[in-house]
Amino acid sequence: MYLLDSCTMSDFMKGEVGTAKKLKFLSPSLIYISTITITEIKCRLLRKFDSSHRYFKIFEEFLNAVTILPFNEAAADSSARIMTELNRKGTPIGAYDFLIAGIALASKLTLVTSNEKEFNRISGLNIENWRSA
Repeated sequence: MYLLDSCTMSDFMKGEVGTAKKLKFLSPSLIYISTITITEIKCRLLRKFDSSHRYFKIFEEFLNAVTILPFNEAAADSSARIMTELNRKGTPIGAYDFLIAGIALASKLTLVTSNEKEFNRISGLNIENWRSA
């Protein structure tokens, strides 16, 4: 089962071939998105487009087909451990990223992202990159 990061959602909405192919192949029951990612995507969309833009409809239809995961206490615990460990090593990651990683770890999901550079720093986190080379 997979938790999609915001860059993966952006790839999908822009029609990136590898990401679109993988999502079409998988059952929606295997796909999860976090409330953190939803916030990130909606902020990006609102900065660039009017709410009538087609991306808003695409995103809402996608959300209706997949499972939305909240940021809960288990995710908060995982996120706190991640941030503490990375800060001790002097290799922190973005604020949204450590929260999304916490949700993935707490939910035992594979995180799908093209931001491997940051997420590879997190021990125990399984990641996949669906973006075409």
